[in-house]
This record gives sequence, structure tokens and C-alpha cells, in this order.
Amino acid sequence: MNDLTFIIPIRVDTEDRVDNCLTVLRFLQQHFPDAETLLMEQDAEIKTQRIVASFPAVRRNFEHNTSRFSKSRAVNTGIELATRSLICMCDTDILLHPDAIRKACSILRKKMGRVVIPHNRIFVDVSGVKKAQIADTLDMDRYGRVRRFADAPGGEDVATRDCNGGIFLAEKEVLLINGGLNQKMISYGWEDTEFIRRLDKLGYYTLMLADFNLVHLDHRRGTDSKINEMFDVNRAEFDKVNAMTRQQLQSYVDTDLEFAPEQHRVRRTALRRRQALVNLLALQRLTHLINKVMITLQINGMSAFLRRLSNAS
Repeated sequence: MNDLTFIIPIRVDTEDRVDNCLTVLRFLQQHFPDAETLLMEQDAEIKTQRIVASFPAVRRNFEHNTSRFSKSRAVNTGIELATRSLICMCDTDILLHPDAIRKACSILRKKMGRVVIPHNRIFVDVSGVKKAQIADTLDMDRYGRVRRFADAPGGEDVATRDCNGGIFLAEKEVLLINGGLNQKMISYGWEDTEFIRRLDKLGYYTLMLADFNLVHLDHRRGTDSKINEMFDVNRAEFDKVNAMTRQQLQSYVDTDLEFAPEQHRVRRTALRRRQALVNLLALQRLTHLINKVMITLQINGMSAFLRRLSNAS
């Protein structure tokens, strides 16, 4: 994985955040020792000393910030600093089967997709004894291959929900020319959903992987880890982006969300035209829509899927 950079945005709001990040880094070091890892800290003061001491190969970038945490700015700075061609944005508290990351990288290298969500939206939240067990064993063969909500592990330390965020993989150039994460979104909520929707609308269709779920390591929540005054502001930004045509959105990216270096900006028009041609020839939009429908059908089962369709109508 010498072409892959992991970007982990972090603000240490509780010690749980440090413990979870240490678990995630052990997982990455165990399975992807050749990858580059960037720890993007944003806070009033450095609080990741224990993490960096435990993983000296991790590159920490610290940005002084006394206001609300901006995950988007942290990630976009990481994209700029990355020295590898593939990017994996990974939250500080998630695990998944390593084969999911390997498969996502293979898809990107073969140009079979441009943005990969390496899970099926099944979000398994673990706490207490179960969290400690998973943190100790990193056993994703047992906990990282849940294909249906009905098959998720049970117990008082486990909860499940439908979630499309937490991690994505894409080519660095694709992220640079399409605005990365939306820096108008600050603190908690909507940035992952907006990113996926924006890239889909721009023709860089996301692809989800059916065979792998996401495991979330539970933690106490600071003010930037739960609904606050920025949640509705972020939702309004999502609604604005979602209402735009592709042409309007391209213009919005080029003006309001711009963070790409000049050498990438001059290539943007040509790259967009090439992607439009690839989409047409390879039926990428149809593939994307089939992927979404099949994932929803798989994880919910037929009866739940039909109820979702009924409620949507």
C-alpha cells in the first residue's frame, strides 16, 4: 500500500478519543504498514502526545483553533499534505475489515470507480465489554462482515444503525478538483452526506462495498461530537448543494469550495470532460444506482426495502 495515505482528523475532547485513535492506528499499522498516515489535529493546544509517542511514524499536523472543530478543513489540509496518489479519510473511532480497504484501493487503481465507501452502511456501535474485546483482538473477521442488519451481533453493548459516513477512499486528484470536504460545514453533522451527494452530482459516482460493515468504537462526546448550533447551518448548506444542477455545482466548487493548487485547477475542465465521457461509455451512473439499490435491499431484506420505498413515495 505504498500509494495510500490515511488521513485521520482529530480533536481530543475526551480521553476516549485518544484510546480509540490508538486502537485505529494499531489496526492500520498491523494491516497497512507501508501506508502513509497523517494525524490532523485541530485545537487550542496539542493533546495527542500519547498517540504520537506510541506511533512515531505517524505524521502529525497541528492547527491552532480555539473555535469549533472543522473536520473539513483538517481533512483538506491532509489531502494537500499527502504524498500518495490514493486517499483514505478515516475517523478516529472506526474499524472495518482490512479486505474492504484493499478492495477499495483495487477499484480505484483499475479506474472501476472514483470514490469508494468501503462498507454497506451497516454501522455497528460497540461499547463496554464488547468494545474492549474488539480493541484488544482487532477481530474484523468476526465483526466486520455483517451483510444484513438481521445478522448483526446482539447484546447490551451493541447497537446498529444505517450510516454512510466514517470513511471513504478516492484519488487525491479527484478530491482536489472537486472541493474535498465542504469547509463551509463546521463542527457536527452533514459533512459526510454532503460530500457523497456532491461527488455523485458532479459525476464522480460513489460505490459502496456490499460485503463489509463499519464498526464504531463508542466514546463520550464533547460539544463538537453531538448536535449543536452548527447542525442546522450544515443542513442548510447540504440542501443548497443538493438543489444545484451539475453546472451550478461545478461553478460553486470552483469559487466557494476551492482549495486545489494551481496545477490542478488548470487541468480541471479537461478532467471533467474525460470523466463525463467515461461515465457515458461505462454506464457509470447506472452502475452507481444499481449499487445503491442492491445495498439497500441486501442490508434491510425485501420487506424492509419495500417499506422504505412506500415511505419514500
